[in-house]
Order: sequence, then structure tokens, then C-alpha cells
Amino acid sequence: LLMYKMDLKKDYVLRSVVCYFCNEQFPEEQLQDHVKQCGLVLEPCERGCAAWLQRRHLDLHESECPRKKKHSTSSLQQNTHISAPAGDEEYSEYAPAIVMFQQSISSLRTAFNEELRQRMKMITDLGQLQKRFQQTESWSTDVQAVLDTFRRSLDRIVHDNEAARIKNHTSVEKFGLRCQVFEEWKMEIDMRLDGLRNMILDEENQRNQMEVVLNGQDSKLRRLTEIEEDMDLIRKSVLQLQNEAQKARREVASNFYQDHTERLEELDKQKARIASFLFELKTLKGTVLDNTDDLDKINRQLAKQEKLVAQLSQQLKDAEDARAFHRALGAPVNGTGHMIWRIDNYKTKLADAKANKTLLRSPTFCSAKYGYVLRMELHLNGNGKWRGRHMTCGLQVLPGPWDPILVWPCVIPVEITLRNQSKNPEHKSVTKSLMAKRTDASTSTEASTQLVFFPHEMVKQEGYIVDDIMFLEIKVRRQRR
Repeated sequence: LLMYKMDLKKDYVLRSVVCYFCNEQFPEEQLQDHVKQCGLVLEPCERGCAAWLQRRHLDLHESECPRKKKHSTSSLQQNTHISAPAGDEEYSEYAPAIVMFQQSISSLRTAFNEELRQRMKMITDLGQLQKRFQQTESWSTDVQAVLDTFRRSLDRIVHDNEAARIKNHTSVEKFGLRCQVFEEWKMEIDMRLDGLRNMILDEENQRNQMEVVLNGQDSKLRRLTEIEEDMDLIRKSVLQLQNEAQKARREVASNFYQDHTERLEELDKQKARIASFLFELKTLKGTVLDNTDDLDKINRQLAKQEKLVAQLSQQLKDAEDARAFHRALGAPVNGTGHMIWRIDNYKTKLADAKANKTLLRSPTFCSAKYGYVLRMELHLNGNGKWRGRHMTCGLQVLPGPWDPILVWPCVIPVEITLRNQSKNPEHKSVTKSLMAKRTDASTSTEASTQLVFFPHEMVKQEGYIVDDIMFLEIKVRRQRR
């Protein structure tokens, strides 16, 4: 249809065109030659009098051009001035009027030429409108022809659809014959399925025999129950040790380091017991995995216990790090309000955090000398909705020996800086702020209510982790009173 429309337009263009000036029709190839010779074409005066005239009137205008008249008048005035007798008052009186009259005639001729040019322009516009009207009529004829072609195409499509419907009816009959063949094939498959059912019954008998074997694993399950009870006792003992350590920290500040060392020795013993139990758990887990799916519940319980053991192990490591930190300082508590926490074995601890959701705790330090006791909590793999994307840090206000003389509730502004270890000055450390809060001295340790986030993509950049070591700097900001 598009090609047909284009052919119609091409035929129309080759038929004839209209001259913009005389409105006469010519073949398209003769239009340019006609415009060069058309007597109605507007051209400017060659003498520069600003008049536009039809080409056929240029010869007549040459004798009336103001420029020519002005030149002649000037010559006449000069000749008259030369030949006029001195003191001729009558000539000097009418000479300016004659010049003004000639200028008025020139202005009227210019206005007449301008009006003539405007009329020619309107005639040209009218010719263009007539041409567009002719094109519109031609296009309407073309559209009608296209619509007729479209109707014929629709009739042909309807006829083809009717033929296709008859053909589909024949195909449906063939499909019915194939369905009969399929039913016969289905009966054959049913016979084979009966044979498979008999084989399944044999497999069920074998499974019953396996269940008898699994009953022999009851003793191992009872052993697992005993191990879980031992783990509960260990957890209670660890909690009791932590409570005793907190009480001892409140009562005797001077003996803090000695009591802390004794508790750590007891924790070392518990760590040895945990390691042995963990070894037994892994051994039993290897045996249980060879059994049926009924032992999945036990595996999930073992996974929970492993996470608990991993968290307890991390607490032991944090306690060891705190002991080494305070031993390096030579005092039980850092009272400067400023601490740089070194985190070794970053990759191992990050993998442990991803597997067991472990939490790292920094050594304790004070906001000032004889001030609030603080401790930082770090989730290397994040927690909550930020898990797996960010490293989250929080700050706890712990019970301390000087709590009775401090101001409560407390709000402590701190800055946490992830130190960049690179020597390149373009690699900067990243500092973020948070507020550590606690209502009063009598309440127990409160969880970190405000957290700061360090995206994993940023931590992986150059300079933040060097030789598997990361540094976090905690600095208490001084409040203005």
C-alpha cells in the first residue's frame, strides 16, 4: 500500500507545476526556464531607488526613475543657475517648491511600488494555497484508493480465514484418531506402572529393615542429649563468671587486673572443655549424617550449639585480647577517653562472623580519668537488615567502680574512625559519630542503641586492611558545659 501511494505522488509531481507569479501550469522540467523569462517576476531597480517592479515594466521605469530625474534636475538647476540672470527673484522663489514637489512624487512612486510588491506577494501566496489545495485533493484521491485496496485485502483475509477454519476442522478429526492411539499407549503404560508398584513394595520392605538399624542409634542420641546438658552447664558457668567479674569490678577497682586474670584462667579451663566437647560433637555429627532424613532436627540443634560455642570462643578471645591490651598499657583500665583497637586475623574473624554471627568486643576503657567505663561492640558482617553488606559498630556503657559519683543519665558523644594504614596522602581515614547512652547506674548493661556503618566495599579498598590487621580508633568528644 505504501509503494502504491508513493507511485501516485510521483505521477502527480511529474504531471504539472504552477508558476508562483503568473499562475500558469508547466511541466516540472520547464519551470526554471520559465521563471528566467516570466514578465511578472519582481526585480529591484538597477539605479537603487528601492523600487521593485515586474520584469516587463523595467524599461518603462527607467524613464521615470527618481534617481534619473534627480540627476537631471540637479543638472538643470546648475545650468539654470549659470544661465539665470543675477537678481532673478521669481526663479529663486519657485525652485525649492519644485524640488519638494519632485521629492513628493518620488515618495508616492516608492509607496506605489511597495503596494505593488505586496500585491504580488499576496498573489504568490494565493498561488501556493491553490497548489496546496490541489495537492490535498490529489492526496484525498490517493487515500480513497488506498482504502479501496485495504477493503479488498480484508475481503481476501476473510476468505483465507474461512478456508483455514475448514482445514482446522479436518485437523481436529485427525487429532481424534491420534487420541485413540494415545489411549492404547496409555493402557500399555498402566501395565508397566503395575510392575513398578510391585518394585516399590519391595523397596518399602528394605526400608523397614533400615529403620530397625536406625533404632540402634538411640544410644548415640542419648549421648547427644547429655552433651547438650553439659553445654547448658558450661553456659551457666560462663554467665556466672561474667557476673562475678562485674561485681568484682564494682567492689575493688585496685584489684581489677588480678581478678580479671584469675577469671581468664578459669575461662581457659572452660575453653579446653569446650574444645573437647566440640571435637566430640563434630565426630558424632559425621556419624549422624550417614543416617536418614529423620536426623535433620539433630543437625540443626548441633548447628545452634556450634554457633553458641563459636560465640563463647570469641568471648574468650576478646577477654584474652583485653588482658593483653591492659597488660601492654600497664594499668587495668585506659582512662584517657581515647583508644585504638587493633583487630588481628581479620579474614578469619569475618568468615566466623558470616558462619556463626559472632560479635567482637573491644577492651574496656574510660571516658575520662575516673569516668564512665565503655566497651565497643563490632559486627564484622553486620547485623539485622545490614548483614552481609556493612560492618556495624556500637558502644556500651558498662557498670564501673566510679558510677556512684558520676552524673546519670549519661549521654557520651564519641567518634569512631576506621584508620587507613596507607602512606598515600590521598587515602583518607573514615570518621563517624554516635552517642552512647545509659539511664542510671543501677541498671544492667544496656545494648548499643545507636550504630555506625562501614560498607564492605569501602573496607575492601586499599589501606584499611593491611597484613590481615584492621585498626579502629575510639575517641570521646569533650562536651561544652
